[in-house]
Amino acid sequence: MTFGESGQGKGHFVEPTAISLTKGGEILINDAGNRRVVKIDDMQGTGWAEYGTQGNEVGQFQGMYGVTQQPDGKLLIADSHGGRIVRLNQMSGSGWVSFSPNGIADQTLFFPVGIRCDDQGRIYFIDQVNKRLVRMNDMDGSGWIEFKF
Repeated sequence: MTFGESGQGKGHFVEPTAISLTKGGEILINDAGNRRVVKIDDMQGTGWAEYGTQGNEVGQFQGMYGVTQQPDGKLLIADSHGGRIVRLNQMSGSGWVSFSPNGIADQTLFFPVGIRCDDQGRIYFIDQVNKRLVRMNDMDGSGWIEFKF
């Protein structure tokens, strides 16, 4: 059985770039080409839900290369081309919070990818162009620690 094809709309993807599973077993997919995150219940695409359009404002993405779920169920999205991390309470987009580290270590994000969380909800990601692994405690940047490579 095959699910999905190239294009826009339900069941279609353009440049899927990242995948993660929720605690409930749903599948999260970054559809970077359509500037949206998609959640499906299973490999047949049931329960399709999507969020996002193209842009730099609330509810908009430039191109995402990382998605994960925090222990409390909130979604984290690495909007790589937008140079930011976004947190959503749920797929409706409620609770939108955007993080870019201006003022923390005098840095900006250049292409954040590979976002994950630990059991305490701390956020880890690769800042690819700045060649560093970053860990922070929350979306306010508290506890910022970086490992350069």
